[in-house]
Amino acid sequence: MCRVFKQIMMGIFIVAFSITGSALASDTFVHFIVVPVKGVPPEKMDASMSEFKVRIAEMAGGYTALGKTEGGYQPPGGELTRSGNFSFMVAAPRDLTEEVLSLVGHLFNGNKAFILVWPAKSSY
Repeated sequence: MCRVFKQIMMGIFIVAFSITGSALASDTFVHFIVVPVKGVPPEKMDASMSEFKVRIAEMAGGYTALGKTEGGYQPPGGELTRSGNFSFMVAAPRDLTEEVLSLVGHLFNGNKAFILVWPAKSSY
């Protein structure tokens, strides 16, 4: 009886894992993008931000602007450095990291974006 019970439980586990695995299959990549604006001339900021939003929408179909954010970085043994940024959430059918890095560098005075990307399911 114990052996049969173990086999049944193993079968249930395998079926449950298979269902869960397919339910978690990704069709979208979520990007959390932090755009540093340090050193960008104020007179260039509006045009750069407008261009960024247009280009992101072209690449991904849309974006969610989270607004102005503040970040900090502390290298080992160093001082905490804070800076102002703009943050966005973007969902796309593929990873846009390289294109976004290039775009941010071009539009925002050579600054490098901080980007987190993870696979997800989407409702669209």
